[in-house]
Amino acid sequence: MVQDLHFLDRGYANIVEKFRLLGADIRRATILPSGMRVLCDEPLSDRTTLRVGGNAKFFLSVNDRSELATGLAWAQEQDLNIFVLGDGSNVVVDDAGFNGLVIEMTDSSLKVLEESETDVLIEVGAGHNWDQFVSAAVNMGLSGVEYLSGIPGTIGASPIQNIGAYGQEVAQIIEAVNVMDRKDRTIKTLTKEECMFAYRSSNFKTIWLHRFVIVSVEFRLERQQSIDHFGQGKYSRKQVLWRLRDKGEGFSLTTIRNAVLEIRGEKSMVLSEDDPNSRSVGSFFMNPILLETVYLKVCESLSNLGIDGTNMPAKIVHQTNGTSCSNGDDEPHVQISAAWLIEKAGFYRGCEDEQFPGVALSSRHCLALITKESAGASATSLVGFADFIRARVEKLFGVFLKMEPTVLRSDITVSVAKTVAV
Repeated sequence: MVQDLHFLDRGYANIVEKFRLLGADIRRATILPSGMRVLCDEPLSDRTTLRVGGNAKFFLSVNDRSELATGLAWAQEQDLNIFVLGDGSNVVVDDAGFNGLVIEMTDSSLKVLEESETDVLIEVGAGHNWDQFVSAAVNMGLSGVEYLSGIPGTIGASPIQNIGAYGQEVAQIIEAVNVMDRKDRTIKTLTKEECMFAYRSSNFKTIWLHRFVIVSVEFRLERQQSIDHFGQGKYSRKQVLWRLRDKGEGFSLTTIRNAVLEIRGEKSMVLSEDDPNSRSVGSFFMNPILLETVYLKVCESLSNLGIDGTNMPAKIVHQTNGTSCSNGDDEPHVQISAAWLIEKAGFYRGCEDEQFPGVALSSRHCLALITKESAGASATSLVGFADFIRARVEKLFGVFLKMEPTVLRSDITVSVAKTVAV
């Protein structure tokens, strides 16, 4: 039977009162039959990079598959919705909080499964910090993640939106994703082909949204001598390569990682308590991928507004939503810059609007929305400002900007024990 610590006995109540008088942090908790401790009314703002949002009705940290299964079973018994939280670097929590169970995955294990002269297969626990994994891989002389340095979040979140930067995507190195099926709490191993990775997307964001919880990811990394800096993704990497050239540094995993961290730091895309611009989720909007015919119409709209569309950053892409770019026809797709459209719509770095107190565009770049600690920021203001920006871009250019972070709402309407992860 579940016990509420507030109602165990008078002796415990007296202890709680003494600790309260001493200023100790005594929080309500529920103890499961297994001995696991579920926190009640747990603040989520301190667990996200935006530092806004309300409380979780219940909060549970799990360190292994057995604890996860126990938590999922309890949530089902209590008829609770479930949200799986990583480092909170890609989520906006509703000001009203979440009326369900938030699960935090803390397994940070890392083990080598296979080794050869050319590559290494590593399995990493879902709770492992992503950048710490990148650092470890670079130190081991393994390539495939060095351009993904500085990205906040956990291993478990990386496959969901197929994180990427500078011509590298995590899909390129994923061998398999190990998950727990929420229905029967069994472990399944999903291949990269089954995951259907695409630009900032995968089946975990679509058809598997409420089905699996990621417990670990298997990555195949190449030995350092296999690096091809000028192959696939070379145009996306030019900013990094130019930085190394200007500094007179050679190409190595370490110099590339350091250059990426420098560039991300200059854009406030590396978390830092000393940088107010890093109170964000990074890029708030995804770069739109359009049919070529739609792209040409956007260019026409720009021209009608007196804007030179030839300066708009754009490139041909080969996949959208995990399917062939042509979608059954021969028409290519074009990816364009969301930041460029936002600026051309009249927004600028550091831009604020009094309708949305406490939030602004980053003073470093226009893709990041930030919250201000001393200005009464809220999730309502943040999402409102994002919608305001999106509405203007769509009205002017006919392009709808998709938000990259997950918005966790208190009134989420999903069936029992459905899961999301960020």
